[in-house]
Amino acid sequence: MKKLFFTIVMLIISFQSMMAIKGRIYDECTDFSKVTWIGNIKILGANYTEWNSRQGDVYRFALEDQSSWCYAVYETPADVSKMIVDFYSPNGSRPTLAVKTATGYETKYVQGWANGMPTETSLGGNVYRYLLPKDLIPDGNIQGCLYLDANSDVEIMRVIVEYGGDYESADVNEGADYSRMEALMAKMATGKDITIAVIGGSMTAGANSEPFDPNFPNCYGNRIKHYLETKYGINVTFINAGIGSTNSFFGCIRAEEHILKYNPDLVLMEYAVNDTGDQESLNSYEGLMRKIYKAPGHPALFAVMMCTQAGIGCGNVQVPVAQYYKIPVVDYNSIIKEEIISATKSWADYYAISTNLNGDGVHPNTAGHQKVADIFEGICATLVPDAGKVISVDLPNPKYTSDLEDAFYVSEVTAQVEKIGTWVDGGSIWNFKTGKGWRSNVAGSELVFDFMGTKAAVTYWKRPSREGFGKAQVWVDNGSPIEIDGSNGEHIWQQILTATDNGTHKLHIKLLENKPFEVICVAFSGDRVLFNRQNLSVRSILDLSKELCFLNSKAILVSNGWPFEFKYTLDGYLCLNNAGYYLSVDLDNGNVQSSGLNNSSKFLYVDKGKGFALRSAVNGKYLSVSGDVLLANASEVTDNEIFNVYNYTGTSVSDNIAPSINVLGYYDGIKIINARGARLQIVNIQGQTVFNEVNVASDDMKISLAKGVYIVKIDNNVTKIIV
Repeated sequence: MKKLFFTIVMLIISFQSMMAIKGRIYDECTDFSKVTWIGNIKILGANYTEWNSRQGDVYRFALEDQSSWCYAVYETPADVSKMIVDFYSPNGSRPTLAVKTATGYETKYVQGWANGMPTETSLGGNVYRYLLPKDLIPDGNIQGCLYLDANSDVEIMRVIVEYGGDYESADVNEGADYSRMEALMAKMATGKDITIAVIGGSMTAGANSEPFDPNFPNCYGNRIKHYLETKYGINVTFINAGIGSTNSFFGCIRAEEHILKYNPDLVLMEYAVNDTGDQESLNSYEGLMRKIYKAPGHPALFAVMMCTQAGIGCGNVQVPVAQYYKIPVVDYNSIIKEEIISATKSWADYYAISTNLNGDGVHPNTAGHQKVADIFEGICATLVPDAGKVISVDLPNPKYTSDLEDAFYVSEVTAQVEKIGTWVDGGSIWNFKTGKGWRSNVAGSELVFDFMGTKAAVTYWKRPSREGFGKAQVWVDNGSPIEIDGSNGEHIWQQILTATDNGTHKLHIKLLENKPFEVICVAFSGDRVLFNRQNLSVRSILDLSKELCFLNSKAILVSNGWPFEFKYTLDGYLCLNNAGYYLSVDLDNGNVQSSGLNNSSKFLYVDKGKGFALRSAVNGKYLSVSGDVLLANASEVTDNEIFNVYNYTGTSVSDNIAPSINVLGYYDGIKIINARGARLQIVNIQGQTVFNEVNVASDDMKISLAKGVYIVKIDNNVTKIIV
């Protein structure tokens, strides 16, 4: 009886779960994963004169062989509840719709049959819409089918299959945290000026927004600026960091330099079109989101989901990342699709431009940019300004990885690089605002970079094959080379490499052919265990003879400074501690002094290749050397703002692949630091071996020993320790 009851309960749960499945298949004849075509079809391109009247479709399906027929099958995980088909037919032919059950039983909708017929609506220009409503579809159908008869002139433009009952579009912002935006709205309501920034690809830059003025593009960012200025009567500084042909990895490595150092109050990030949606791009997307989220000033952040003409984009995988961090989403893609499904708008409305009524197949027009601003405005209209709002600041654990959240590019000016062979300044094709980079066309020419961390990346041009760009190899230390190809593309790309450990390393780039190859920049990031070790001194690259020290509650550089312990806080910042005192920022006068661990003791690590900068989490300024005193008042990074860390013995960490080995004595044993891979032998005063390890497996090993005197031998280094 219990077993029967359990079975019934499980059947009810399964039935309820199945009934809860609701969704929509939206196919612009571009997604072959959603449809199975049986028979001969062909894909038609978009270069014809009837584009505007045909709703701005980009691709269509039609018969390949007019003497035969074909059909399409759309599989759904639940009952088909509605089908919509947009098609072009100048001579009166019509497609045939049908639905099928799991057993293959088919219900066809043909003129004169008792099953009824789809509702037909003219959309103008020989474009029609078939709507097969729920009341004509029997229960249990899990396939929507579309037939094209022989000698049909029909071209299929769009197929929409809904399932699981009355479809409701998902609220992508359910659970979003608006605390930062509500606090910002309260700030603007008091008349305070703000700074907003946008970062993304060519859509963010303003491609196809009219008038075509590169200095003042009529893009969504400028339209949001206008909305805020009009609503609040304030001045809004607008920073547009959109660059065409770039993805979220490139956005991640340049975000600090191009937007965050200006301490924006509001940031919108857009990479749903230029990203591929694979795991590597999701890692980069998350890295950029984390970097903006923890930026000083805690800016309000929105994720923008754009799409090409025909709705292509990877918002389906980026939206869950935004939802994980509770970042509000401006879902342009989904909202305009709703308008197209309802037949109130067409793709041409959002993509046609004055010089090309066809659009270019990719970039939205001015109306599209205004739509983004309208969606943003609509979100803000639901919020309540709150000056006392407690904003979210804690950085959650990563959904995928935190490896790229402190990624930063280095250029030909800031990199520690050795040139072998022939190299000249790059930047011959496009200025990506990351320096000139390096360019060569001589096989065997090599670049060697010093870096610290576990991630290195080479950002390079992929050019059309007609331009004859060549190939190169990239590798870290003595690792296996990876081949990268500079041809067959028209965008920049990156190769990310992982080091075997988190010390200091060398990145190699070597040309394989006597063909042009251009490195845009290189970037470094990842785990730096160095910053969790003790006894490190901080020195300015301006004067390596002086080290950081606390004196009279101020941070200064002296010839005999103190060791500091570097640690990352849980919310992603770096803090420096010495004997319980922390390097901190005094907001009253900008001095850096010692105090407890709080927000004023947190700094962002900014990699500059030959060293690093530290940016205060409380005022967004860089730590800077003024004489022998450290201040937190710099807005730009020059040599005054670049520091390096050294073992307290005075040896540069950057110059040593293997950090110094330390042996520390305790009351109950000893601790071995930085001896990974070494042979360790411990002998007592009587000459007996009490511990022997052929290959030390950790950089932090604690060994319990009785009280006494011991000789510790690590490889050929011998130390006497008293426990």
